[in-house]
Amino acid sequence: MTEIIDVLELFFDWKVIALIAIIVAFRFYFKGAQFKERVSAKNMVAAVTGCDCGIGKQIVRELNLRGAKVYMLCRNEVKAQNAQLELVKLGCSPDRLIIKLMDLTKFITIREVAKEIIAEEKQLDILVNNAAVMMYPKFKLTDDGHELVWQTNYLGHFLLTELLKPLLIAAPSARIVSISALAHFYADPIDLETIDRRYGWDSRQSYSKSKLAVVCIC
Repeated sequence: MTEIIDVLELFFDWKVIALIAIIVAFRFYFKGAQFKERVSAKNMVAAVTGCDCGIGKQIVRELNLRGAKVYMLCRNEVKAQNAQLELVKLGCSPDRLIIKLMDLTKFITIREVAKEIIAEEKQLDILVNNAAVMMYPKFKLTDDGHELVWQTNYLGHFLLTELLKPLLIAAPSARIVSISALAHFYADPIDLETIDRRYGWDSRQSYSKSKLAVVCIC
């Protein structure tokens, strides 16, 4: 009887261990890879789009805490200011958090912000193209005549990168980081002749195609 109890206890111990292992594995999977190196960004200049929340905001925080001067390229002034205040509370230096209002759905604002940054800086070490719109509910054209998701996620960032290229080239070891998504695996072939047309438009495909384009430009 004692032997049976010992076997049962051993069995349940292994079940507990297996359960713990599964939980830990799921935690690491969903949490994703973690970068823990204390790399310095002192005296570097960075620009990040879509950084009033989420991934962009965290990227700004890390860059600032590591010593970089960060341009926060945001569409909404109130949200940008709130994010800036929250980042300062988390230890970021307010002197190295510069808000620039830029709307990716309006090329004119992209050109204006790029012109301002070029006038203020001699080089740009890091550009993070992070802003994106996902699952937009209806077809819509921007003032520039392009489908909104396509321009926000891809065209706007492409233009920004091209305009800031002189500063990136001037940096000794510049980096361009463009945030894509697994959705690009499910994108249909991109037809530039029809990408801005209402006929056949699909919310999921508009997002997937924009993210595929981001991957292709890298």
